Amino acid sequence: MKNLIIIVIVFCISACSPDPVSQTLTKADILSQFQTNELIYLKLRSMLLEDLNSSTVIEIYDDHVLSGDITEERSEEYFNLLKSIPSKRASVIKREDNTVEVEFVIFSSGFVFAGCSTTLTDYNPTKPYWADEYSKIKVKDEWYAATVCG
Repeated sequence: MKNLIIIVIVFCISACSPDPVSQTLTKADILSQFQTNELIYLKLRSMLLEDLNSSTVIEIYDDHVLSGDITEERSEEYFNLLKSIPSKRASVIKREDNTVEVEFVIFSSGFVFAGCSTTLTDYNPTKPYWADEYSKIKVKDEWYAATVCG
């Protein structure tokens, strides 16, 4: 009976929630967000690349460091910058082929497997195999924004 109640609650929440695809950012929203905060994104990118020397992956949320060897003082600098822009997560990864990918989650809605997110990247992303909906725009120079729903 307890499992049935949980299933009903989950169904009601997902059925009553707005469609995540309809809540995604428009191209104009994305471009405006980048232009307004470009210097902060560039500063964060520079910091991530600098700190990557001690790790192969750095993942920072607006209030904690999930991975990476970052000092407390440096963490605070990241947190303050992330709180000043519409991004709650910044990450950088160094791939086996030595390519480096920086990304910022600038929007998310819905649940993990039934939601949408928009990331701002300094590389040209490709559609994930699991994505139901996917769109990508070139923001500026090497910057792209990709919206994925799945």
